[in-house]
Amino acid sequence: MSATGTIPFALVALAYLLAGLTYAAAVYDRAWKGTAAWLVRLALLIHTLALAAQAWQAGTLFATLFDTILFLTWVIMVLYVLADQFWQVDSVGVFLVPLVILLLLSALAVPRGPSSEIPGFSAARAMWHVFVAVLSYGLFTLACMSSILYLIQEKQLRRKEFRLAFQRLPSLESLDLLGFRLVLAAFPLLTLAMITGYIWAREAWRQGYQWDVKLIWTEVTWLIYGGYLVARAFGWRGRRAAQWLIAGFFLVLVNYFAINIFFTRWHGF
Repeated sequence: MSATGTIPFALVALAYLLAGLTYAAAVYDRAWKGTAAWLVRLALLIHTLALAAQAWQAGTLFATLFDTILFLTWVIMVLYVLADQFWQVDSVGVFLVPLVILLLLSALAVPRGPSSEIPGFSAARAMWHVFVAVLSYGLFTLACMSSILYLIQEKQLRRKEFRLAFQRLPSLESLDLLGFRLVLAAFPLLTLAMITGYIWAREAWRQGYQWDVKLIWTEVTWLIYGGYLVARAFGWRGRRAAQWLIAGFFLVLVNYFAINIFFTRWHGF
């Protein structure tokens, strides 16, 4: 993408920055909450228009790792707005919006070459594979943010240190349940992405299972989140569960960036 093409997403990052600052202000003064909610929705609208223009220009939604990062950040913010609408978790935005800004900025540094070297990539089936995978990553991102807030709130309660900035946080029970719901929604999507990926890869490469680092790392990530859900069924809650979700998200980030750029033979993203 040309430098001109990056300008809309620089504006998106700026819009999210303004929203993030007002979210931080809302933690101290709830009078800012309405402004923060309005600004994040405005930023999301700008993001949507920029993403649509990029897809129209490229002729596809996913052509490079750069494109998928732009789409991932959009998915994250759509999911956040929906979660806030139903569960009033606006405090998550204090941590989530800065992460989205960092992801948008990181997109400027990743390779932007076409993925034409991947056989069969233009197939609609492959597009759905990427779409479902990115959607699961967005849900895992929100689960990580809720877990971070859980640890902050839990630490305050344990030490009996109730600072003003974090007295606005949801209860431990609410944050714990939110993280569980998000993983419960994300895990089947990740499973579906893996299954469709195996099917598409077999058809594209005319070979069986490929011992690619990307595939192995994804399977490890799948086991981590699957283990969380199994442990949850047996009553696992609290700080260790939150730490487990944060560790799982670290695997997602490594998979999405380091492995995609440096280690995989078969994946463009």
